[in-house]
Amino acid sequence: MVTDLKYLPRGCRFKDVRGLLKASSLKQFPLVDSQESRILLGSIRRKHLAKLLSEQLSTEKRFQYLLSQSEANSPTQPESHLPPAPELLGEDGAPGTPEEKPEAPKVSVEPGDWETSKEEERGTQLSVKMKDVRHLVEDWECQQLQEPVRLEELPIDPAPYRLLEKETLYQCYDLFNLLGLRTAYVTNVGRLVGVVSLRELKAAVEGSVKGTFVRRRPHNGGQREGDPDPNGASA
Repeated sequence: MVTDLKYLPRGCRFKDVRGLLKASSLKQFPLVDSQESRILLGSIRRKHLAKLLSEQLSTEKRFQYLLSQSEANSPTQPESHLPPAPELLGEDGAPGTPEEKPEAPKVSVEPGDWETSKEEERGTQLSVKMKDVRHLVEDWECQQLQEPVRLEELPIDPAPYRLLEKETLYQCYDLFNLLGLRTAYVTNVGRLVGVVSLRELKAAVEGSVKGTFVRRRPHNGGQREGDPDPNGASA
């Protein structure tokens, strides 16, 4: 019997589901009332949990979130509504042209240098934008994983087969063969204490039989004690 169980408590969050799927390869998980009581309520298949987690972190939801954040951070006032530039005034305060100033010395720039600087500027802006997007996606995933799991949307088996903790090995083996079971949960007054598989039961029964009938062979290679006499006489 396996007592170190991976189970799902009621009221868990999506981060618990992801951790459970990563930590175990079981095809179904027991659902319990809470981590303290561990009262068995049913079982949930792995594929249903994986589907629900995939829907919670879907690409469509992620894209909608990024789109809403982009719209929220965009400027609310278009350029056409910007206030007009102040009118230029002359020396006497009348409209006119500004006072002429000596021109600054012109610096000659090669076309190749200009294109290189523009490319570097574009690369820097793109790198900053990608970092911002990654931070937004990480924040969004943390929020999604903190939400509670909607257990009412999952197909739960409300009555998985249970074995009492005090049942004997042969009673369990007969029940497995009679009902065609492969696994069964072991409970004690409704509290989940372990899980038993058909493979474990077969190994336990075979070990019990061998321990009863197999006897130690003598070191001299002669006849074992209790073996029948090959000539027909009793040992």
